[in-house]
Amino acid sequence: MPGMLTSNEDYIQKSYERALTDVFVELDYLLVNEEGHEKMQEVLLEMKREVRGPTAKLDMSEIREIK
Repeated sequence: MPGMLTSNEDYIQKSYERALTDVFVELDYLLVNEEGHEKMQEVLLEMKREVRGPTAKLDMSEIREIK
């Protein structure tokens, strides 16, 4: 979310309320469609790799939790 917020055009123009609204709407959209589920899997996998190393994988229970 921080990256989405700081790259938002409204945020850059210091319209923080509008930027937050836009980012939350975008996040909501990502959470309810297949593209968003795939993105969340990528984010979770990236987080696991930061903690466990480059060979970390998602197990089936983690994938089910996202969907």
